[in-house]
Amino acid sequence: MKTRLYIWVTSDCNLACPYCSQQNTMKENKGYQMSIDEAYRIVKSCQQRNLHFDTIELTGGEASLWKHIREGVVMFGRIADNVTLATNGNNPDLVKSLGMKTWIVSASQATKEQMAKYEPIKRRLTINKHRHKKMPNSPVINSLPALCATSRDPLTGEPQTCFQYLRGKVYHCCDAAAHCYRLGLSHEEYSCDFEEDFIKRFYHKTYNKEICQYCLANQKVWNQL
Repeated sequence: MKTRLYIWVTSDCNLACPYCSQQNTMKENKGYQMSIDEAYRIVKSCQQRNLHFDTIELTGGEASLWKHIREGVVMFGRIADNVTLATNGNNPDLVKSLGMKTWIVSASQATKEQMAKYEPIKRRLTINKHRHKKMPNSPVINSLPALCATSRDPLTGEPQTCFQYLRGKVYHCCDAAAHCYRLGLSHEEYSCDFEEDFIKRFYHKTYNKEICQYCLANQKVWNQL
């Protein structure tokens, strides 16, 4: 099974989308920009532990606003077959210049002019066209076990397991930290220190967690809203 490590690199964003899943994470980590030293420590630790990922996905905030994105893409490429990012599409010239194999672009947040700049490389894009929905404030019934969109590679559809790095912690999945912040849940239940064996803890994950009943990545939740 493929592995995907989401790395949260900045709280900065040029938009203020009302239904953004990361708004609480951005608020709680306001002003955060991963330093190049922190990026180096991640890479060095992974190399020492022989950890290598199929994909590293840079995220935030708006990942293209990370001050060290050019150096970071190169550095993280040492521990992954593919480095990509999720973007609101507002920085097409920068994103295209990074030399990545693929990108994930939210078409609903970009202008027609911005999306047109991606047209020559559209075969390398995963375009997120769905409309945004408000996250539920109460658990959605009959939504477990979750049918999680992140359990499949968005480009190939192959099975994958994913984790998220955020400021020295690794979380159960890419939305776990966001749900902990939003719902006031214990971060300890859904995370561990980066230096711990997070592969062993989260690789064979189950999709029956409390947060799965609130998560829009769970298609059983999405379809009921």
